[in-house]
Amino acid sequence: MSQTERIAYLDRRLRERGWVTAGEVASAFEVSARQVKRDIEYLRWRLDAPIAYDGASRRYTYEKPYTRFKFADERRVLFSALVKGWAASPAFQPWVTPEMLGEVEAAVARDYRGVADRIRYEAPSTEPVDLEVFAGLCRALRDGRVLEFEYVNFQGEPSRRRAEAQRLIHYGGVWYLVAFDHLRGGLRTFHLGRVRALAVTSEAVTRRPDDAAWKAEVDAWTSSGFGIFRGGTTWRAMVRLRGAALRLAAAQNWHPDQRDTRGEDAEGKWLDRSVPVVDTRELLGRVLAFGADAEARAPEAFRRQWEDEIRRMAALVDGSTGAG
Repeated sequence: MSQTERIAYLDRRLRERGWVTAGEVASAFEVSARQVKRDIEYLRWRLDAPIAYDGASRRYTYEKPYTRFKFADERRVLFSALVKGWAASPAFQPWVTPEMLGEVEAAVARDYRGVADRIRYEAPSTEPVDLEVFAGLCRALRDGRVLEFEYVNFQGEPSRRRAEAQRLIHYGGVWYLVAFDHLRGGLRTFHLGRVRALAVTSEAVTRRPDDAAWKAEVDAWTSSGFGIFRGGTTWRAMVRLRGAALRLAAAQNWHPDQRDTRGEDAEGKWLDRSVPVVDTRELLGRVLAFGADAEARAPEAFRRQWEDEIRRMAALVDGSTGAG
């Protein structure tokens, strides 16, 4: 077993029980008492743990609270559950090898592995990714080379693109490529599922990740607005949430720069949430998903989008029932 696991065990015993002996650790990990004492010295001098030794009882204790490794085992258990949940998803199964899963499971302390086996994470629906495309993107990022590919937009229109990959982002079950697009002369976000016939050229990129100003521009693009529609000028959109939507959203962080205002009227309590957006499509979808418990409030153009979509849905209902 690794020193990391022994140190985690030492810390857990000291915090939860209040003391530990070198002998019990040596027995638990089948190492010598001398090795355990070296671990304790490492914990004391390299990690600043306030460990004291009582010669009469031959026990080690903490002289004062020490929280550096608090929740370390629980974090490993949670991470293990997350990885195994993603690995079980059909979209990710081709990416994962037994050796990878073995390394993740080995990081969980032995006496916590039974706990890990009883925690299950169900990964959300995820689009599969062409491994050839993904491998090409990784090579382009590694070697700093320009990409060539065919891209099919949302309307189904194909175009040839030359681009310089900047980021790969997994969001909402979909992979996206953020790249400097030679055709448009600026940063663009590409849905990876619509990338076809990708090739890595021998041409070096002109925008490098070690350029601080360029990195800041890319970071600003990838964090500017709500959802995946980012980059460009942002403006604020506001929605009003009630009932179940309020209860769900109150504990959620939609954007680092969200602003919440609470109030109450004749219909009950409400929460107004304002977020910066570049494109309202994703936010509109979220509002509509909440049904009558959510309302687009501002600006007027966003509210009109919401109203128009509701009218379209109402027309489908009227048509299916034969109403006028």
